[in-house]
Amino acid sequence: MPQKYYPQITQVGLEKLTKASLMGKKLTLSHMAVGDGSNPVIDIAATKLKHEVYRAAIDEVSLDKKVANRVQVTLVIPVEVGGFNITELGVFDSDGDLIAISRFPATYKPGLNEGSGREIRVQMTLQLSNANVINIQIDRTVAIATKQDVHDHNNDPDAHPRIQQHIKDRNDPHGTIPDGGKTGQVLIKQADGGIAWGTVAGVPVGELCFSTNGLALPGTIPVNVKQKVLCSAFPQLFEWMKGGTYLRSEAAWDAEAAAQDGSCGKYCWDGGEYFILPCYTRYFAAAHEGKVVGSWDGDAIRKIAGTFPVDDDIRLNSTHRNLYTGAFVCEESNITPYDETSSHSINSQNDGGKAKFDSSRVVPTADENRPKTSYVLPCIKAFDVPVNAAHVDMLALAKQVAAINGNKADKASFANLLSDFGWQKFEGGLILQWGWPCTKAGAGYWHYPIAFPTKCFCVLCSEDASDLSVRAGAVPDLTNATTVKTRAKISSSYTSGADGILTIAIGY
Repeated sequence: MPQKYYPQITQVGLEKLTKASLMGKKLTLSHMAVGDGSNPVIDIAATKLKHEVYRAAIDEVSLDKKVANRVQVTLVIPVEVGGFNITELGVFDSDGDLIAISRFPATYKPGLNEGSGREIRVQMTLQLSNANVINIQIDRTVAIATKQDVHDHNNDPDAHPRIQQHIKDRNDPHGTIPDGGKTGQVLIKQADGGIAWGTVAGVPVGELCFSTNGLALPGTIPVNVKQKVLCSAFPQLFEWMKGGTYLRSEAAWDAEAAAQDGSCGKYCWDGGEYFILPCYTRYFAAAHEGKVVGSWDGDAIRKIAGTFPVDDDIRLNSTHRNLYTGAFVCEESNITPYDETSSHSINSQNDGGKAKFDSSRVVPTADENRPKTSYVLPCIKAFDVPVNAAHVDMLALAKQVAAINGNKADKASFANLLSDFGWQKFEGGLILQWGWPCTKAGAGYWHYPIAFPTKCFCVLCSEDASDLSVRAGAVPDLTNATTVKTRAKISSSYTSGADGILTIAIGY
């Protein structure tokens, strides 16, 4: 059926729009009027409404984002105005001329004095040949936004560009951050209400500490294996290290570690982009090679055994030295052995000797007994973490807050440590960890930078980049429910000259 309420451009409107288009000027639509006149046919020659009842400044003139050259003119009649019917609309320009006219579905606008009131939003949509001639003008004192207006505004990436720029500004736009401060320091509220740079109470960077559950403490790096890390990854620890003594070549560090059964209590930096941390594989009874964090061993000595000949036809001299094994050694002497049977002498051909017991031939010896041992995980404090004076882990707190809010924004779930021995947590719980454990030829263990909450299901090894002859393989340690979360068993042909085996662990 034919449209009843479509708008029409008046003759005056057509003339003004055409002139504006030819001269490159704009036409300003400034007011809208409503009336209750009864006119079934729109007269484009009209210069006014048939019976105007209300006129006000236009609230908004906007371009339709979906249809080209379509202009929407909006008027909001406030709640305190009313007591009339609306059947016709008219749009006027800044000169007071009627530019467009339209019929409107009969609507009654009540007034407050009638005991009821409501706002009415009326809109006229004009389809033009060139919408650029219309000047967008809004009376800011009376403009009212609808829910759709607000929705469109909130989804507009270009809305409030100055506010967006302000949000992205990381250069303290409000001037609230005091001057000074060093890497790792935080802002602490003072007694007078101000703020100042300071260091959070806790373990200082560089201090050796121990974990009793197999997990690296906040802000620390495990040092039960050789750790070669980027200087830029741990700037606080690197600067602290340079203030003391350290080895100047990796070869010197490896030599000390080889001489001390894998342990070296010194840092190393050759002036490059990496530095090496101390390694306490044996010292302080660090967890290693089957010694799980939290396990305990009683005191013991190594087994000492050996044999020596007792046949009376065997001479106690160098001629039969190879018959003495283990802790027993043949020590020659000019003393003639005595034959208890008196039937013959076992020294009829050679000088005699004696059998000596020497335990150092089998095990290391010392002037002291080693103590009973409880194994822990040695760690070095590498960087300050957001832990307050009460030692509340802020990442753990973030998880709790997220849980209270329905897990809507658990940023703690995506934490990471980007270094040579690092890890990355992903949404959904997947964790990727990597490192360069220096496992000697044979089988050894690599303790993950952090423990997997549930388990590790895959460990991958690569050949050593500096030695193509190195071969390696790794699997999660399935010894028990703890080891499957904390370490992997590695078998390699690694030698003291290699840099380590790139190892990647995947779990959740």
